[in-house]
Amino acid sequence: MARMNPKVQGAKPVIPTGPAPAVLPGQGGGAASRGPQQVSPARSAMDLAARALNASRRLHEAGLNNVHSSKLHALLRGDRRNDALLARAFVGKLAKSLLANKDPRIEQLLQQFGDIEDVDSLFAAIERSELHPAAMALLLAAMAEQHRPGRKRSRLEEALERRLGANGDWELAMLGWLEFGAMTPELMSQLKSLYQRAGVVQQGMAAFLDQLAGIGERRRKVKVLIRALGAELSGIDDDAAEGIKLAAVVRDLKCLLIFLGCEEQCGRIARALGEPPVEPDSVLRLLIRMVDQPWLYHDWIRGEVDGMELGRERGFKLVRDITRLAKLLPEPCFRDDDHRQQVLTALNEFNDRAENADPAEGDPTG
Repeated sequence: MARMNPKVQGAKPVIPTGPAPAVLPGQGGGAASRGPQQVSPARSAMDLAARALNASRRLHEAGLNNVHSSKLHALLRGDRRNDALLARAFVGKLAKSLLANKDPRIEQLLQQFGDIEDVDSLFAAIERSELHPAAMALLLAAMAEQHRPGRKRSRLEEALERRLGANGDWELAMLGWLEFGAMTPELMSQLKSLYQRAGVVQQGMAAFLDQLAGIGERRRKVKVLIRALGAELSGIDDDAAEGIKLAAVVRDLKCLLIFLGCEEQCGRIARALGEPPVEPDSVLRLLIRMVDQPWLYHDWIRGEVDGMELGRERGFKLVRDITRLAKLLPEPCFRDDDHRQQVLTALNEFNDRAENADPAEGDPTG
């Protein structure tokens, strides 16, 4: 996936300001106690993905007609000199949004350092405080935002530019700090790995979903990735090459929406199975393995369900509910229409055998 290029003019950073309708990878129904349903209100990660995806659509529909500065074109040509300027613009927007929403993190920082009038004393105090680099950058941006153009504001902006220029991973560090607070090297490494994994989708949706399924604190880390992709949208210009980039970013956002939707629905399916409890990830991974099969057979499904040791009725219910979900899965989850139809045919065959069997005869799916 291309590296983020936030620019001066473009979409606002994706900052959640309130609930928004859930966006799932399909519309459809099923009884509340028997299968997947649309979830409302949306969880924050899905809300963020929906907002970012909608922002990308608005950019595309508008034709990206705004004339962007030569700095952006220089950056797209690989001119690293402008990276910090563009980064500063993005961080400034982020700080402005936090100020407007009276975010307690930025207000606490301003309360701690806002009374220091002398700029040199301010910089010294910030350095002594050993703040996280993301917190330092947001503090400098917020303080610059609060000052009129002049010597002090210029020095604050210059300090911010130096701070951002010294950290090649400023975007993930900042977005991660906003979500997790303290950022350990291990957590930063996990976020960078997650950010890079979006390219896995080119190998197939099942591989992409399987990569995400094994991540700890998955939803929160996916939220950081969604914000990063949302910021990346603001670095897209109006030419053919950038059109390809826009398509790639939108593709990644759609894939994350699909994953979050599948995760949500698999959680519902697991809870509907009752006691003893079934891990939602067990259902999610079963769904992923089904979609990833070159050719799905009813006896493969039977073997997987038997391995979960759910018992007869719960096993049948699991497959019925997964069948409902599979019917709602969007196009990227399958190789082509034939693959979709083959998966659904195998699931329906399993369900038909289960419904028509006599319980006294043993396993009806064999």
